[in-house]
Amino acid sequence: MISVDHFAPPLETGRLPRPRRHVVLLRTGHSHDPERYEQGCEIDPDDDIPITLDLVFRPYACLTPGDEVADAAGRAWRFDTPWDWHPFDAAEPHEPVWPLTLLTSEGRMDEAAAATVAAATSHCSHAQELDRWTALANADPTRST
Repeated sequence: MISVDHFAPPLETGRLPRPRRHVVLLRTGHSHDPERYEQGCEIDPDDDIPITLDLVFRPYACLTPGDEVADAAGRAWRFDTPWDWHPFDAAEPHEPVWPLTLLTSEGRMDEAAAATVAAATSHCSHAQELDRWTALANADPTRST
């Protein structure tokens, strides 16, 4: 998935019903190109056209955008997407060292979520998570611009 676009008021397209949101997806084997304006397949999940999507793998399923974590090296990070991490110290490298400790989720401490993050990142590494996704998607991830 590249993006989810929300429209308020609904988008004027010349047909009814007017879409309130679009989801843009890339097919397996296609990498996102941040230089291209339009790419992927756009769907309206609210229209009456039947569609089936299967989630094969979601990297960092234990985290949500905006979560703040500390890594095993003692650095603090903000998680935005699986391939877009922001270290608070702005130093290199730009990938956390596993295991991770959840500091805040949605601006607050959540002990249950912290236990989930600790368990999910107690083995493997960011590089292994990246390799697994790359093999399943048959594509290369790109960082947000």
